[in-house]
Amino acid sequence: MWTLPSPWLPLTFDDGPGKYEDRILAAFQKYGGKGTFFFVGTQAEKYPSVVKRVAEAGHEVGNHSYKHENLPKLSQAGASQSLAKTNEILRKTFRSIRFSGSPSLRSYLRQR
Repeated sequence: MWTLPSPWLPLTFDDGPGKYEDRILAAFQKYGGKGTFFFVGTQAEKYPSVVKRVAEAGHEVGNHSYKHENLPKLSQAGASQSLAKTNEILRKTFRSIRFSGSPSLRSYLRQR
């Protein structure tokens, strides 16, 4: 069980990387805190330097699928392939990246 500071507000950013991460990182630098960035594989391929900057700044990086697919509509193999491909892209970009994933997604994949 984690003990969280009070007040505590988790900040997550989806569908990147793209054009907003540098401004978000600058705000974190100025005001403090950390966020979780859920990256789409196709975007991570286009903007690997952004992925690296986010990870090097100590933020958590999450997998948001390869092409932003609707994972529950895919087969288990298709969903697993999308997530695995994105994990591979993220690891190539920054080896010591920390991954997070949605508990509901993990539960869904286990049930299929």
